[in-house]
Amino acid sequence: GEAKAAGTETKTKKPVVLKYGLNHITSLVENNKAKLVVIAHDVDPIELVLWLPALCRKRNVPY
Repeated sequence: GEAKAAGTETKTKKPVVLKYGLNHITSLVENNKAKLVVIAHDVDPIELVLWLPALCRKRNVPY
């Protein structure tokens, strides 16, 4: 557009987005795209998320 032609184009950062779902979060962590993982404390059965802190530690993702 006009701003690009004038050389005054501004770079915009990507917006922060909330993602959810165990499979989706797992792939985001594995691909180093997750910034923070929040794990619910009342998951039943707990085995669904028991391994998630280890994956986060391995990939240096805060949880």
